[in-house]
Amino acid sequence: MLTEQLFEYWNVDQDTLVGTVRDIVGDADLLLGGSLADDLGNEGSDIDVYCFMMKDAPWSGPRLAECGNATLELHVVDIRAATHTAGSLLPLVTDDNPPPSQEWPLLSGGTLRLLHALYRDRRLNAETGSAEWLRRHTGADLLHIHLALRATTTAAALAEDVDLLTAPEQRWSALYCARLAVESALDAALASAGLINPNPKWRVPLALQAKLVDDAFPDEPELLHGLFPTASQVEEETHACLAIADRCLRIVAKDAFLMRFSSAATAITEFHSKT
Repeated sequence: MLTEQLFEYWNVDQDTLVGTVRDIVGDADLLLGGSLADDLGNEGSDIDVYCFMMKDAPWSGPRLAECGNATLELHVVDIRAATHTAGSLLPLVTDDNPPPSQEWPLLSGGTLRLLHALYRDRRLNAETGSAEWLRRHTGADLLHIHLALRATTTAAALAEDVDLLTAPEQRWSALYCARLAVESALDAALASAGLINPNPKWRVPLALQAKLVDDAFPDEPELLHGLFPTASQVEEETHACLAIADRCLRIVAKDAFLMRFSSAATAITEFHSKT
């Protein structure tokens, strides 16, 4: 795997990495996060390490350290505090009826990155049980469902904006919203396939991975056309973006579990009606 190759390139092995981090933070469960958790890093990447512990964090925010030829970015997580700030995704599946969109949790950027590390579960060590405890209490394994739902309804809202932006002086705004609709629809399709990363710069690489196993995903030229439209023919480009977004949402619509959520099913139906 790419991450293992990068570890060799940096002259880092797992035992040395764990020892370096434990010397700094003490006892903790350590999981990879960021791009390396998805094998999307490169030689210039930091090694994001999430340190889960059942005690007060010794500092707030990320802290940098060195290991071999790599830079570590340490994120210390007090799981008791994180339980309150992160909320729980469990109601998405435990309620008798799927909750409406206004009851879906709102995730901050920091919470999303934390849950992504738990979702990917790239363990460096697990000595305290802290990470598993937080996974159970936050429902982190449901992160892809949450992101697919959120992205689906966002894509539909953007299509509605395009539909309303009809004045000649609004054509640039319409094209911009159509392009954003491609991003959201693609995120929804990727999440329905379990392909998620908090950093949008990895959207295209994940989409190319998805295309290898599911031909329903747009091919590379079509995908890039939707994400990076030209400004020469605004109306045509706007319609082209919406068509690509529509194709992505049809992937989401094939997921029977996601379609149990009336907000998502309605959003896709409304999107189709506008394209």
